[in-house]
Amino acid sequence: MFVTCHYVGLEGAVSASDFSFCWLLREQFLGGLDTLIRKKMMIKNKVVKILLFASLIGAFPLCAQSTLPTVSIRHISTAYANQGICSLRFGLGTSMGDGDAGEVAIKLQFVDPKGRELLQGEISASLNDSEGGRYQEVFLEDPNACLDSSTKVQVLHATAKIGKKKFDLLKLHKLVLDDFKPMLIHILK
Repeated sequence: MFVTCHYVGLEGAVSASDFSFCWLLREQFLGGLDTLIRKKMMIKNKVVKILLFASLIGAFPLCAQSTLPTVSIRHISTAYANQGICSLRFGLGTSMGDGDAGEVAIKLQFVDPKGRELLQGEISASLNDSEGGRYQEVFLEDPNACLDSSTKVQVLHATAKIGKKKFDLLKLHKLVLDDFKPMLIHILK
């Protein structure tokens, strides 16, 4: 669902969820100006009109960033994949209805309990806002990936690329840990 947003000569279609965020930003940053506009004060100076218009345009890129969904990461399993190679399986996902995350790339570092680097690698997936595209399982395979459970995984870099625009998921706080805990399986005798 899209709604049309009219504000001081600036028009654009935004989704209903984005509209509430944009409205909140407008109220937060431009609340004082909104009061002036509601009182129907006329701004006759063209320079002031241009500055007002420019400040509004400057607020809207923040709305564009709000459409980037939060990406979750989880370690699912580690398996021996033959010929001396281990496979680390990760899940990357977003919530349905949050929008496309695009091409997600995450650089990982694996360290022992003393902080020494054991392995570095990158996982990537294309995440879109569809039933089948919002969650992907990815693998990091390496002869040095046969790591024990005391190994810590650190995220060094995480980006999402949508079209030609690249977003830093760490700076935007859009990468979260999905602290997956597998169920304990009992085999009855």
